[in-house]
Amino acid sequence: MRGSTGNSGSSGYTAPTFVLSIGTVGAPPRPPGRAPDRPADFPERLWQPRGATASHGKAPRPRHPGLRLTATPTLLRLYGVAVAVLAAGFAALLTRAVVAADDGLRVVGQGAGPQVVAANNLYLGLASMDAELANIVLVGDEIGLGYTRADAQAAYRNDRTVVAEALRASAANASGAAARDTVGRLVDDLGAYDNLAGQITYADAQDDARRLQDPSPALPNLRRATDMMHNELLPCADALLDADAASVTHGYQDGRDEAAWYAALALAVGILLVLLLIGGQIFLFRRTHRVFNPILAAVTVAAMCVVAIGAGAAFDARDELDVAKHDAFDSVLALTRTKALVADANGDESRWLVDPANARQYADRYADTTRLLTMQFSRELDNITFDGERDAAQTAYEANATYQAFDTKMRGMASADFRGAVDFNTSHRAGNSNWAYERLQSDLDAVVAINRTHMTAASDTGERDLGAWSWLASAAAVALALATWRGIRPRLREYRNP
Repeated sequence: MRGSTGNSGSSGYTAPTFVLSIGTVGAPPRPPGRAPDRPADFPERLWQPRGATASHGKAPRPRHPGLRLTATPTLLRLYGVAVAVLAAGFAALLTRAVVAADDGLRVVGQGAGPQVVAANNLYLGLASMDAELANIVLVGDEIGLGYTRADAQAAYRNDRTVVAEALRASAANASGAAARDTVGRLVDDLGAYDNLAGQITYADAQDDARRLQDPSPALPNLRRATDMMHNELLPCADALLDADAASVTHGYQDGRDEAAWYAALALAVGILLVLLLIGGQIFLFRRTHRVFNPILAAVTVAAMCVVAIGAGAAFDARDELDVAKHDAFDSVLALTRTKALVADANGDESRWLVDPANARQYADRYADTTRLLTMQFSRELDNITFDGERDAAQTAYEANATYQAFDTKMRGMASADFRGAVDFNTSHRAGNSNWAYERLQSDLDAVVAINRTHMTAASDTGERDLGAWSWLASAAAVALALATWRGIRPRLREYRNP
């Protein structure tokens, strides 16, 4: 029956159908923000961060791109810091090399180098004073010779002026208690020597009728003066000379070694800096797919130039220091020492004539001096470096041979013609001993002038070439560091959160 309930055989009732919509199982919701380490301008549909397909419905926790050590922004920041550190290290090392080389150049060219020349002039002046004092007694009141007492006295006063100037220079440049004590002893001994010289001149002038071969009443004081000169004054001058020469040697060696060491370190750090800059280009290409970073490329080229030119300037300054010290100063030292020894030998000739009782002593000392002269000439001839130096040194060497030959001639004349021997020894006329002596000194001066010119030029050139690098290295380091940061800043901005 339609409409009845319960036992109807064919009912029209339809059970309701329930449909459960559960969507897609296992797909986590999109995390807020942008996936880590994705450039802002990179299409999201092509970016698949790690862990995005993980099941269980848990979204990955967002992380800031700069917090991971291997993240691109972190590495870029570390890269900029590394460039700045290497640039600063290069600048510091190069500056230290520049300072060391400059100190060495100043010691040789402007400091102890000229001071050594002054000390040699002191020795030369003292030896010449003693020679002229012997000439004063030797010629006496004779007026027919090529040299007179007045000539010898005038020469003595000139030599005394040279000694006073050299002594003042040595006192002004004396460094250390030992040098100051040596200068003080020189001043005291020179005063005593001047007192003896005054007594000698006065006593010798009292005996106007003395024949040339007669012993002078001033002879005992002349021996005392000569002993004082060779036992006290000249050894003190030698001590000052040795101290000044040692100061030059130490200053040169320290400056050269430090300049070479720090320049080598600066070059090594500079090479690392250039390699790091090149590596930065490769890193940006691999991480950000940038083929070329023009700013970093320019920084790399600039760094190459700064490293090459800066390190080259330091090594060039070291070479100029070698020229100033080894090639020039060593020759100046040997030659000025030679001039002083020649002056002392010239005095021994006069003392040999004026004091026959001690003639053997003076002859032996003359022979010792000539051996030292030969050694000094050998040092110079073994250190020929500059244009015209060999010819000038050879001329001086030949002049020395002439002077030695004239000495032999004078000693041969003394027994047969004492007056002629005295005239030959003291006269400055051409063909006489003092003429050969003056010619030798003049030729030595010519060789000294060549070496002093190159010593000064090398020192000035080295200092001029280094002058700009005392500040340029630091300025270049700052510029390279800032330019590097400027080159990587656009890449860093790509990783900033919106």
